[in-house]
Amino acid sequence: MSQFGNRGEWIGNSENIRCAVCDQSLSRMTDDARHLHYETHIDENARRLHYEAQFQGADMRQTVFQPQPQIDPRHSQAFASTSRYSSPFSSMGQASDQFWTLSRAVHTRPPSNYTPNLIPILRRALNRSHSKGATQRAALCHEELCHISGEFFDSGWGCGYRNFLMACSSLYEQQVIPQYVSLLEQDRGPGVRNLQYWLEKAWSEGFDLVGAEQLKRRLVGTRKWIGAAELYTAFTHRGIPARLIDFPQSGNDPEVVTRWVANYFFPPRATGNAFTALSSVSPIVQTDKPPLILQHQGHSRTIVGIELNRMGVPNLLIFDPGRKIPDSLRAQALSTLPTMQPTSSKSEGNKLKRPQNHEDVDYMSVLRVFRVNLNNLRKRDKYQILAFTLEPPLSNEERSARKIVHSEKVV
Repeated sequence: MSQFGNRGEWIGNSENIRCAVCDQSLSRMTDDARHLHYETHIDENARRLHYEAQFQGADMRQTVFQPQPQIDPRHSQAFASTSRYSSPFSSMGQASDQFWTLSRAVHTRPPSNYTPNLIPILRRALNRSHSKGATQRAALCHEELCHISGEFFDSGWGCGYRNFLMACSSLYEQQVIPQYVSLLEQDRGPGVRNLQYWLEKAWSEGFDLVGAEQLKRRLVGTRKWIGAAELYTAFTHRGIPARLIDFPQSGNDPEVVTRWVANYFFPPRATGNAFTALSSVSPIVQTDKPPLILQHQGHSRTIVGIELNRMGVPNLLIFDPGRKIPDSLRAQALSTLPTMQPTSSKSEGNKLKRPQNHEDVDYMSVLRVFRVNLNNLRKRDKYQILAFTLEPPLSNEERSARKIVHSEKVV
């Protein structure tokens, strides 16, 4: 069993909790009071959207984007969730609950909360830092991962869902196990509301009955928080292998987490460990590994890499769904997306052109956006990681064996 119990009842860090909408301090509020505070914002916005829709003579529930049928779903246009929960709040969420991956850039631009192409920028930043002597070694995950931040409709509860979508953006684009795409697309594709549907369906088939009871067997249409254990259930139910790793005493020694992450990106050789292996490879390594989801009480984030600074001290490199990517950095990332350039001859059709970008970037500022050091990790006493093994899809027997959630403990 995972040690992260009562997963639907977590509260955030009480040191400095502020409303993502109005910036009011929520530190002294109870969990219920915080949810009520967010519901006030949600109700106000839902009423405003409802009146606007009436004025325009439109039904809000028809604003959901529908997926376009394609031979390869990775190259279809971005699509939205469909949910059994119908209310002004749900419709507002559905209208922006799109899933997009990098290969879809040939058809449509990413939603405003998606930022692709950050891994290549981060790699250049690490190379620049290495050339200045500030970085010894580093490794990064699969480069086609998107950063996906929360939106208004999931403010205060959506971090687990957004980390799920970030993982999906990588699993869609990786080429090691292409069968993952059809597993992710079956029935309903990835989305915030669709993930809720995935979990309810998994519970109905006997997966993670403990988690189902904790969340009262109802998730669709709610604002209940979920954690890494729920994501493990969602992926394994779909047949995608994953591992759940617990670090029960990592607050006292956060390097137990960074050592595990280093071993993930740099499997140890017959002698030595991952940190020594770093010294025998290219200083900045781009891997095909999927990202890792890092869970602690009250929040979750996505680990995209690891860095050793000039003193050999590790920093995690993290995509935080609760942190907005700076506008200048997002513009830089989007400038490298392929664009459709019309040709003079109709017979030639449209040709893809990838713009060349020579804009000078403050790479040291880029690294500050994503670095998480040991002092930051010491602020929590327990961590949990969800990892993807990139192994063949699970058989029915293997899926059944994972109905009870088990985690590996690392101390």
